[in-house]
Parts: sequence; structure tokens; C-alpha cells
Amino acid sequence: MDLNGKWSGTVVYGKGYGGYEGKELYFDFDLIQNGKEIAGTAFDTGGVGMSPDQAQLFGTFENNQFEFLKQYDSLHYYSNEGEVTVDKTQKGPLIKYSGIYNTNTDTFSGFWFMKVRVLILWIIPWTINCGGIWSLRRK
Repeated sequence: MDLNGKWSGTVVYGKGYGGYEGKELYFDFDLIQNGKEIAGTAFDTGGVGMSPDQAQLFGTFENNQFEFLKQYDSLHYYSNEGEVTVDKTQKGPLIKYSGIYNTNTDTFSGFWFMKVRVLILWIIPWTINCGGIWSLRRK
């Protein structure tokens, strides 16, 4: 199967996101395939948690299984006041995606997760796992 080209997708936030659970983020992918290796760029196009910067992605596609890592060029997060903060001195965390290609619908769907560092009481570092579901279709 040839995955080269433009794709559109949706991320749905899971339980680790509190009040954002069930909210959606929309994105576009430009994928380049070389055998089972996949690389490309992603751009958020709307929804909750939208980053102003592109993300890089790399992974594999084999036997209808799609696994890749995505990382934004800068760190973005919601402040305690609910505003998006962007830190261009750091890359975003690695986000792991895994999913399956559906030959009947020409779509992908699966799960994603990432580890997020937070400060408890603004001084105690803590790592939590966050994630949700995602889907992808050819543009």
C-alpha cells in the first residue's frame, strides 16, 4: 500500500485530560513512505490544544499496522489560567501512535499516548501518562 501524500486526522483526548476529555484536535499529515519506513510533517488545523508549530513524525507501516512517533518543534501546554503557553526553547514530548489500517474504509484508527511532566504544588515534578484515540483518512 502506498501511504505517500496528504492525510487528515483527529485526536480525541482521554481520561488523563480532565475537563478536556472527549475534546478533539484536528491535524493534517504530509507522509513520505520508503518501504515500511514512514516520515513526514504534521500541522494542527483546529480544535483543542492546537499547536502553532509543525510536528515531525517517523515510524513504520507493516501488515496493516501503523506505528509512529510525533514530536512538535516546540513545547506547548495549557497554563493554570487555561491559556496556551509556547516554549520555543524546548521540543514537545514524544507522542506514540499505534493503529490499524482498515482496507474497507481506507482509514487508520488506533490509540496514542505520551508522558507528561507536571509540577505538583509548583515544586514537585511528577510524570503522568496521557492519551486517547485517533483516526486518519486520505485527503
